[in-house]
Amino acid sequence: SEWSGVFQIDVMTQKSTPAWLWFVLSIIVFQIGIIVVFELHHRSPQSHRNGGSGLDFLVLSDCNRSIFQDIGSSKASKNTKAFANVLRAGSLCHGKAQKQAERVNELKKQSLQNAASKFQETSLPRVLAIFFPQYHKDPLNDKNWGDNFTDWVSLKNSAEKNRLGYPIPRPTELGYYDLNSKKTRIQQEKLAEDHNVDGFIYHHYWFYDKTHPGPNLAQPLLNMLEDGHPNVPFFFNWCPVRWINVWMGKAIFQTIPTNRNRAIILQDQYWNVTDEQIKDHYDWLSQFFHHHNYIRVNNQPVFLTYTFDERAIPILSKLRQLAIEDGFSGLHLIAGRSAMPDHIYVPPNNMTTVLQQQLMRTMQTLETIQMDETHANSSIFNQSMFYPFPLEYVSKSYTVPKWCLDKAHSPPFAERHQHPEVVGVITTFDNSPRRPNNEASIYNQGPADLVLQKFRRNLFASVYYQTCCLEQRASDDRFVAINAWNEWGESMAMEPSDVYGTRFLEAIREVKAQVAKMGCDGSQVPSESQGGASDPILTADEIRAKFIKETGWVYSPETKKEKKRKKKVRKGGE
Repeated sequence: SEWSGVFQIDVMTQKSTPAWLWFVLSIIVFQIGIIVVFELHHRSPQSHRNGGSGLDFLVLSDCNRSIFQDIGSSKASKNTKAFANVLRAGSLCHGKAQKQAERVNELKKQSLQNAASKFQETSLPRVLAIFFPQYHKDPLNDKNWGDNFTDWVSLKNSAEKNRLGYPIPRPTELGYYDLNSKKTRIQQEKLAEDHNVDGFIYHHYWFYDKTHPGPNLAQPLLNMLEDGHPNVPFFFNWCPVRWINVWMGKAIFQTIPTNRNRAIILQDQYWNVTDEQIKDHYDWLSQFFHHHNYIRVNNQPVFLTYTFDERAIPILSKLRQLAIEDGFSGLHLIAGRSAMPDHIYVPPNNMTTVLQQQLMRTMQTLETIQMDETHANSSIFNQSMFYPFPLEYVSKSYTVPKWCLDKAHSPPFAERHQHPEVVGVITTFDNSPRRPNNEASIYNQGPADLVLQKFRRNLFASVYYQTCCLEQRASDDRFVAINAWNEWGESMAMEPSDVYGTRFLEAIREVKAQVAKMGCDGSQVPSESQGGASDPILTADEIRAKFIKETGWVYSPETKKEKKRKKKVRKGGE
């Protein structure tokens, strides 16, 4: 046997070559030691738990065994030169063993890091991109704006730069695409997967309109059901609003000039609808709710409303009932609201009076959307979302609260709802393509590097907060929503462009990896993302209430009748 051969060489060479025998024996003992250690480690369950590679140890063992076999065969001829070659091979094998051991240790280290990252990934919120499904031929768009109208027409006709002198982004890699193209949707799928975007939030347009009821801008979504692309998770964002012509200047059928105060309705929502009309809506939604990629929370399809409208509540209640009849546990309803993100945003101390009043006048509180403590047990909504609107009073970067940076912490506030508020992050905003340059609304604009820096900071604080600052909970109800994947008419596009390239997408991948790697070690949070020790732990609602108390401001909304009366007085009427 290979083991008896080793001992035979000792006996046969004892008398003839005692001088070098001990050297040979020392090499042999060393090699045996290597075999024993590696064999024991290979057989140890702990080695596999630690990410060790059994194949690497087998290679090392076989290498050493071959040396012993060569020693056993060389002793028969007593060939000193052959023996020297065997010893040289043993030395090389020992070197290989060292290199293999180093490689195994590195693999083990990487394995542990990957396991940690994988664990942390499961704790991260899902980062989703709001998706505008408009870029295709649509009958209603054709009627309102002209044949084959999309935002591409507006973008191609827009100036090279906005009124502040910054370039208006144009698409590069995907071009001016048609969403009916399967190839385009596969490209979007690959971009999302390559950059760790967890899914899309599709705008869903369904009108209870007598002249044009049903879905609009929906053909790409129906195509997705047919061909399976983009193959990414998603849920719908219903826009229960009416379409008016101020969105994009003057519609082609108008014969009178219009402005924001004299808008023409292009498509309306009629709220006195029948159960049959709501059933038609649900039957259309159901084909998506049952799709394997549709995002659900506790067996409830997630359904976001772009903005709160009390008149939509009866419709949402009926949709939820129909979902239960359809085999689901209900609908997971999220109410979008215009506000600041809770706890991760503190307004600047030098906020102007104009911005303070804008905040106090326009911000939608939890009471506004019927999700405050008074409605805790009666609200139809499961969750609220700080919708990523371009709000002028949200100008600073988000930060991680100081209390959350401590190694051991719990939220110093009572979570008022079963599910945390969804955090929204905006890329940038400039609707110059849809307006004359001097009338455009512009938000978070500047040199590309600065725009991306702010986006990255906001995204980091949002992901870290949802991962580490809230009480432990299942990850399926935590989302970060980015506005937007492809809203090119408002310069909110993460798709590759001539201004930003793919850097918005790269930031998503990098931020998620960064949070996953550091875990919830607050000491590793970058200094620019750390909230100050003096920052109050306030919700958006509490910040608004604080402003109202300090300024004594009172909001008394006027009725339309009162506004008309004052307008007549100004014109010299009654």
